[in-house]
Amino acid sequence: AGGDRSSQGLAQLVRAGTRGRQNRHVEQGHDEREAKHGENGSFLSPLGQSCRVSAESTLFAYGSLMFPEVWWHVVGRERPSVPATLRGHSAFTVRGYSFPGLLQSTPESTTPGRLYFELDAEDWRKLDEFEDRFYVRQRVEVETENAGKPLGALAYLVDPSQSSVLSEQMWDPSWFGEHALGDFLDRISGFEPST
Repeated sequence: AGGDRSSQGLAQLVRAGTRGRQNRHVEQGHDEREAKHGENGSFLSPLGQSCRVSAESTLFAYGSLMFPEVWWHVVGRERPSVPATLRGHSAFTVRGYSFPGLLQSTPESTTPGRLYFELDAEDWRKLDEFEDRFYVRQRVEVETENAGKPLGALAYLVDPSQSSVLSEQMWDPSWFGEHALGDFLDRISGFEPST
């Protein structure tokens, strides 16, 4: 990976508790399909339909799945989504690759991402097949612009016992979109979820 990177390393952020670099919020081309906040913490789909909001059917994506091209390739269908932020976690580039892994870190750390709503068992099966073995699906609490309170979601975090797969480079979604997305799409072109 490359681009403008923080000199703070993984060990400093996760173990020593130094303040992590705050990632910039980046829109990833979801404008036309973005869910809108409704009343009482609910969400409205782009067609004005109410979205179910439950942690078991909501994914917080912070890496390649934030990009619509990757989402479509893996899941094969649109889901309502909104930009979101996860606090207390940092995304680092996986050693030798352009995609990130997420670890719990300092309370000041934030990671931008995207909440996808209304996932079903088939969506989760495809996502589980897509994600590497060092990820574990865990419940997290994320913030959205207008929700008023944190929302529960599931996210693929790096198992702490597997943290050696991560480099000390903070992952930058802008850099990934500009410099690595095309190669990443080529790399996953052979991925077809089993049926």
